[in-house]
Amino acid sequence: MSETNVAGSIFPKTSNPPYTPQRGAEIPVAIEQSQPKSAQSPKGLLPPKLSFLKSPLFLTLVGFPNLCTIIYFGLIASPIYESEAVLRVSSPVEQAKSQSSSISSLLGGGHDSPGIWMLKDRLDTFDEFKSINSQYDIQKLYSRGDFVTRVGGLSSSWRKGSGDVALWKYYQRIFDMDVDENTGDAKLTVTGWTAEDAHNIATALVHDAIVNLNYQDRQQDAETITAAELECDRLRKSLSEDDIAIAAWRAQSGALDPKIDYASLLDEASQLNTKRIELKGQFEAISRNAPNSPSAISLQSQMAVINGGVQDSLNSAKTLFPSASTYEGLTIKRETDAKLLEAAGAALQQARINAAQNHYYVEMIGSPSNPKSPAGPYSLKWVSIVFIVSMILYAVLG
Repeated sequence: MSETNVAGSIFPKTSNPPYTPQRGAEIPVAIEQSQPKSAQSPKGLLPPKLSFLKSPLFLTLVGFPNLCTIIYFGLIASPIYESEAVLRVSSPVEQAKSQSSSISSLLGGGHDSPGIWMLKDRLDTFDEFKSINSQYDIQKLYSRGDFVTRVGGLSSSWRKGSGDVALWKYYQRIFDMDVDENTGDAKLTVTGWTAEDAHNIATALVHDAIVNLNYQDRQQDAETITAAELECDRLRKSLSEDDIAIAAWRAQSGALDPKIDYASLLDEASQLNTKRIELKGQFEAISRNAPNSPSAISLQSQMAVINGGVQDSLNSAKTLFPSASTYEGLTIKRETDAKLLEAAGAALQQARINAAQNHYYVEMIGSPSNPKSPAGPYSLKWVSIVFIVSMILYAVLG
């Protein structure tokens, strides 16, 4: 076999002449140097700096939550309508206090009224929930939203019920009252799936707030004015009983007033005694000059009559002492009741003045609005919050 045939059987035929190695020469061997895989950049793979996007931790903490948030707020979330009203609760006493404390208000003092906090607490109560739910079926109205925010949805832990605690808690979420401590004004915000629902419930809440404050004012009147009126009625009745007792004593004793009668009897006895002394002097003068004179006999008879009158007056005055103590007690009691009645009347008048000054009045700064366009669901806000929180968690845990 020739050398040429051997070479041709080994190497394929090409256009160039076959290579014929010389004896003693080294055959060059092509050695392929492998390059590191990191230097390779196959088509379709991410650059090294963005390789974290395929990390399971990143997909769990960032990718999935943000994708769900974008899908929900972009495609599913229901529009939210807000009806707003601005209220102010005031009373004459608090207005006077706020005017006298104008200097302290310039230094940052608050003007918030206790009445506005009473109003806020009232709107949160279960009684107010029952009142609103009886006018508007909350479960029916708020079942129109998406599967997350509607009644019995994901945000309510899928709990439903009419008139129970779960529905009451949902009711507390559909409105908010923000009190400005500097001005004392309160902004009531009611949310709903339709503008009409939000406006109607806001109007009902404002109406119930006014009715409740009026009821509390009547209760305060009942506690102060009614108590004073009852005291006045009791004292009037006692005073009438005193007059009846005094009239009964006068009818029984036959005397008008022991003091007046006693003074009158003593004065009568004194006058008679003075007259008796005069007659006695005349009688002694006549008796010395003309003992058997008829005039002396007449004077002696007059003196006897006057002595009897004096004795009768003194005896009548003495008989007044036992009954005078009873009459004195009756008059003292009547005078005491009269003074108490006068004081109770003044207290009643003052209670009426205080009640009028302490009454709470609701001033409507802004009536419940009827929105024409939705205010929510605040998609950009929630998407930004979810993105920022997820990135912070990934930065901490990654």
